[in-house]
Amino acid sequence: MKKEIAEKWVKALRSGDYNQCAHRMVSDENNPEFCCLGVLADIYRKEVSKKPFSMKAITNLSKNKNNEFPSDKVFAWAGLSTDEDGDNSPMVNTKKYGNVSLASLNDSHYKSFKYIAKKIEKQWESL
Repeated sequence: MKKEIAEKWVKALRSGDYNQCAHRMVSDENNPEFCCLGVLADIYRKEVSKKPFSMKAITNLSKNKNNEFPSDKVFAWAGLSTDEDGDNSPMVNTKKYGNVSLASLNDSHYKSFKYIAKKIEKQWESL
């Protein structure tokens, strides 16, 4: 992963500016909540596409219509690769869960953005 993007992602996750949700990149147009990958897509929206926030602006950056993973162009911009199945979910190593995707930490293990940010900060080079 590109260091500059990792730093921006970590900062955004720690900022308190994003409410957390699970199982989709963004939910609720009026009171948006984001998964950790949705935060990355929102950074891309702000810096690259420069479109105002809307659910459509984020879901247009989704790999599929389910709004679960950012598109390949978001991952290419960030310098991230896809996993073996082609899903856009970077993997990190944890003591408790072993090798696990950031999406799983967010959606299945309900880890906080601060926890996820710490993993990205420490393992950004291998993402």
